[in-house]
Amino acid sequence: YASLLREALYVHTAAVMRHAFAVSRGGTHSVVLTAHPGTSRCDATIGGGVVAALQRFELTVEVSPPLSSSEGGSGSVPSAQVVVTSGRELRTSLNLRQILDHPTLPNPKEGTLVVALGGPRVTGTLHYTLNSGDTAGTLGQPRPELGGDSLLEYHRPARA
Repeated sequence: YASLLREALYVHTAAVMRHAFAVSRGGTHSVVLTAHPGTSRCDATIGGGVVAALQRFELTVEVSPPLSSSEGGSGSVPSAQVVVTSGRELRTSLNLRQILDHPTLPNPKEGTLVVALGGPRVTGTLHYTLNSGDTAGTLGQPRPELGGDSLLEYHRPARA
């Protein structure tokens, strides 16, 4: 039910707000609106215009179980609400490797969530130290959904 509502919300916001925001799906229950660079919703530019702080809103569909008739509900229809969270997103036309190598840009902190845009929505967590187990080196490993590129090389553009 929540996924169906999220998809309806995505279709509506993509049609209505595409001129002001980039609209993307954020998992099974949310829609993410990110301001387009170069608009009034771009708050600041750092690094000689290389990185921009953009307004970002996440619309999350939360579904509650149906209320029983003793609680004043019909007992068959769940209730839903949309929760909106706002924030800022640093977006760049550089890929992650270029950000790390750039002498004037601050390095992203360890644990930073990295999201690849422009194709499939793929996420990874940035780790500077070697880890053991299944997550060791996953950020730099080739990803089949990116055509063999890693999140370090993916450029359509990546955001950190």
